[in-house]
Amino acid sequence: MAFGPVIDPRGGWGLGLIRVETDAALLDFQDHDPAILSGRGFSYESLPMFAAVWQRP
Repeated sequence: MAFGPVIDPRGGWGLGLIRVETDAALLDFQDHDPAILSGRGFSYESLPMFAAVWQRP
Protein backbone atom coordinates (compact mmCIF):
# COMPACT_ATOMS: atom_id res chain seq x y z
CA MET A 1 0.00 0.00 0.00
CA ALA A 2 2.83 2.42 0.85
CA PHE A 3 6.61 2.18 1.13
CA GLY A 4 9.34 4.71 1.74
CA PRO A 5 12.39 5.84 3.67
CA VAL A 6 12.05 7.42 7.12
CA ILE A 7 14.39 10.27 8.03
CA ASP A 8 15.36 9.57 11.62
CA PRO A 9 18.14 11.50 13.43
CA ARG A 10 19.31 8.17 14.91
CA GLY A 11 19.67 6.64 11.44
CA GLY A 12 17.50 6.04 8.42
CA TRP A 13 15.13 3.14 8.06
CA GLY A 14 12.21 2.20 5.84
CA LEU A 15 8.51 1.80 6.44
CA GLY A 16 6.14 -0.37 4.48
CA LEU A 17 2.41 -0.71 4.92
CA ILE A 18 0.84 -3.78 3.35
CA ARG A 19 -2.50 -5.50 3.67
CA VAL A 20 -2.56 -9.27 4.12
CA GLU A 21 -5.32 -11.68 4.99
CA THR A 22 -3.25 -14.01 7.17
CA ASP A 23 -0.02 -14.16 9.15
CA ALA A 24 1.16 -16.82 6.68
CA ALA A 25 0.70 -14.37 3.79
CA LEU A 26 2.80 -11.80 5.65
CA LEU A 27 5.58 -14.31 6.26
CA ASP A 28 5.51 -15.34 2.60
CA PHE A 29 5.79 -11.69 1.53
CA GLN A 30 8.72 -11.11 3.86
CA ASP A 31 10.51 -14.30 2.84
CA HIS A 32 10.41 -13.29 -0.84
CA ASP A 33 11.34 -9.62 -0.42
CA PRO A 34 14.36 -8.81 -2.64
CA ALA A 35 15.82 -6.61 0.13
CA ILE A 36 15.83 -9.56 2.53
CA LEU A 37 17.13 -11.93 -0.15
CA SER A 38 20.02 -9.54 -0.92
CA GLY A 39 21.82 -10.70 2.24
CA ARG A 40 22.69 -7.13 3.22
CA GLY A 41 21.35 -7.37 6.76
CA PHE A 42 17.84 -6.02 6.23
CA SER A 43 15.14 -7.25 8.58
CA TYR A 44 11.49 -6.83 9.44
CA GLU A 45 9.58 -5.78 12.50
CA SER A 46 5.95 -6.65 11.85
CA LEU A 47 3.18 -5.03 13.84
CA PRO A 48 -0.58 -5.16 13.26
CA MET A 49 -2.46 -1.96 12.50
CA PHE A 50 -6.09 -1.66 13.53
CA ALA A 51 -7.04 0.87 10.85
CA ALA A 52 -5.47 3.24 8.35
CA VAL A 53 -6.71 6.79 7.86
CA TRP A 54 -5.61 9.01 5.00
CA GLN A 55 -6.73 12.18 3.34
CA ARG A 56 -6.84 12.69 -0.38
CA PRO A 57 -5.46 16.03 -1.57
